[in-house]
Amino acid sequence: YVPIVSRQEKSAPKLRVFVLAGQSNMEGFGTVVDSEGDPGSLEHVIANDSEGEWSSLGTSGNWNELENAYLYFANNGDTIRNNVTVGQGNNPNLIGPELMFAYQLDEYYEDPVLIIKTAWGGRSLGNHFRPPSAGGNQGEYYDLMIDIVKDVTSNLDTEFPDIGVDDYELSGFVWFQGWNDGGSEKLMSEYESNLNYLVQDVRSDLGISNLPVIIANSGHGGFELSNDVWVRNLQTRVSVSQENVACNDSLYGGRLGFVETKQFYKELSESPQDAVHHFNNNALTYLNIGKAMGDEMIRAINDMAFCYVDCEQQIAPGIVSIGNQVWHDFNRDGINDPDEPGIPGVSLVIWSDSDGDNIPDWQGFGGVQVTDEDGYYSFSGLQPGYYLVFVWSVDNWGPGEPLEGFQSTNGFVMDADNDVDLDNNGSGNAFTDIKSGIVYLGVGEEPLNDGDAFNCFFDYDASGNNTIDFGFFDPSITSVVENDELGDVKIYPNPVYDLLILEGDLAKYRFELYDAMGRKLKRISTADSYLRYDMSTMREGLYFLNILNEKAELIAVHKLVKH
Repeated sequence: YVPIVSRQEKSAPKLRVFVLAGQSNMEGFGTVVDSEGDPGSLEHVIANDSEGEWSSLGTSGNWNELENAYLYFANNGDTIRNNVTVGQGNNPNLIGPELMFAYQLDEYYEDPVLIIKTAWGGRSLGNHFRPPSAGGNQGEYYDLMIDIVKDVTSNLDTEFPDIGVDDYELSGFVWFQGWNDGGSEKLMSEYESNLNYLVQDVRSDLGISNLPVIIANSGHGGFELSNDVWVRNLQTRVSVSQENVACNDSLYGGRLGFVETKQFYKELSESPQDAVHHFNNNALTYLNIGKAMGDEMIRAINDMAFCYVDCEQQIAPGIVSIGNQVWHDFNRDGINDPDEPGIPGVSLVIWSDSDGDNIPDWQGFGGVQVTDEDGYYSFSGLQPGYYLVFVWSVDNWGPGEPLEGFQSTNGFVMDADNDVDLDNNGSGNAFTDIKSGIVYLGVGEEPLNDGDAFNCFFDYDASGNNTIDFGFFDPSITSVVENDELGDVKIYPNPVYDLLILEGDLAKYRFELYDAMGRKLKRISTADSYLRYDMSTMREGLYFLNILNEKAELIAVHKLVKH
């Protein structure tokens, strides 16, 4: 599904410089020789390469080096300044993405290629690489990265005297990082904005406004959802943020590309080490990632690195997902109406069928997901089978928690597997686990056009069921006002464009204005009989005016639409 780009046309020779930045996986942890003979080492890959895909690398003990591609890597004080070859990862028995990246770019260019690898293990984007535009304390490793690039390119005659080319061009930047941000809620929540700042600041500080950039996501664990919380954070949070930035074609056009590394992850049984943070030290993984980075860089150089172009060849992912919304059912009818908002921060749990009896059980605990700001949740990366989702009693009904005082709504639909959206699939006693019915998830068997994530490589739509909803209501709200009058008080106009008018015996009441997310915006009380409240600067959307009596008891909620 990607365009084919021919080799660079012949032009005046210049050195093509590429920066590869990130943490330990960009340093490189693909094992070259495994002392115990486990699969997944480079030696094992070459020995079993029946089709000769990696034959250009040479053989164990007799590795080839590229005559026209060079590497600069200040690796823990032992700086590499040499032609690209095997063994230039974190230590001489390891490889990183630089190896096949160099092979791809060397094949594309007639000119010499220099890779400057600025990577350090255990470093986060939110702290150590924090870009200037993100605010706060600028990351020392961001500064070091920029300084190294400028220093090397300013001293090419002494750093690489054998290259023999006077002119150079900064031709691209590759980012491969994420692990350390996956352990912090703060760093995960700001990862997407920090990554956008990184792209913009690197281009600015290196003086190239349209510098080609490639972002490889944190593909640890592959596509199947991991039981390891840290890895799951990478799968569902960090890697999503990385793709959101890299695939923002409307902002970056074809000069910023994306590499999906989950497809290259290998399980421990196929790998030398039990080290999910380093892709189990699988050399084939690092070869494929480096090759994909190189291919995507060539597309970005040619302004062709668009994510969502020509996606007709999508394939089934082999995994399934389930999700949808927890919402505030104001009228208690069990139907999610368009003006009823989602409830953020609600914790849900999923059970799978652990013993093959087609009944999900607690032994099949599959983790916790929390609803987003619009009340949506999703459990992804699941194997086909029987599942049950529920809003559990933990972290939901306590003081200050999202469902404090709420009860499961009316109209429970037992058949949660009916593929009907916007109905209430939750049932249970107040303040306890509110469970759905059992749902079978099958690859290619799920509802279409129901909000599954889009991916140009995989067709997630037919393998995800986004129809499992949970409705709740607050029993302290005795009525929801649909018209513009409440007894001796008039509230108008509705919709509101600029001024909201309250008219009548206002001294008897207190008014509180909330947005659709339940955030209090304004408390209003007056002894006058006529009040104008300016809403002209507020965003368009749904608002709620809570009406309280003189005892501060909530007696009604008035729905408002702001245009």
